[in-house]
Amino acid sequence: MDKKSVFVGFMALFLFGAGSASVLASFGTISGTADVKSSLRITEIHWNESADPGYEYIIIENRAPKSIQVSNILVGDSGGTDEDGLQGATEIKSGQTATITGDEVSSTSLGSDLHLQVTDTAIADSGLNNGGETLYLKLNGNKIYEKTYSGDD
Repeated sequence: MDKKSVFVGFMALFLFGAGSASVLASFGTISGTADVKSSLRITEIHWNESADPGYEYIIIENRAPKSIQVSNILVGDSGGTDEDGLQGATEIKSGQTATITGDEVSSTSLGSDLHLQVTDTAIADSGLNNGGETLYLKLNGNKIYEKTYSGDD
C-alpha cells in the first residue's frame, strides 16, 4: 500500500469518524465468505464445446473493490457430486475476469485477465450439461453464488 492510500484512509477516518473504516478495508485482499459472496459472479457459461472456441468454460468476475482470494473456492454443478478447486492463480484483482476451463485446455484467448483450471468433470471433459443445469461457487463449505442456464441460452 502506498503512502497516498494510507493518508487518504486516515483522513477519511479523521474527518468522518469510525464509520469510514470501510475505506481502510478497501485495501488488500478479501477471503471471508460474506465479502466474497457479494462480489464474485459467474458472468458467462459456454456449455457447448462443439461451438467456437471448441471447449467448455465459465467466466467469473470480481466486482469487489479489492482482490479476492480464489485458492479456497470450489466449482460444482447440480448434475454431479464433484467439486473442484481453482488452479492457476491465487487471487483475482478488483474488476478482473477469469476464464475457468478444464485442465485439457492449456491456454485461452477469450480476453479474460486470468486463466484458471479445474480437473473435475463439472467443467472439464465435456462436463457442462448441454441441456442446462445450475453451476455454483463454494467457499468454506458455503455456496456463495449459483447460476442456472438452459441449453437454449
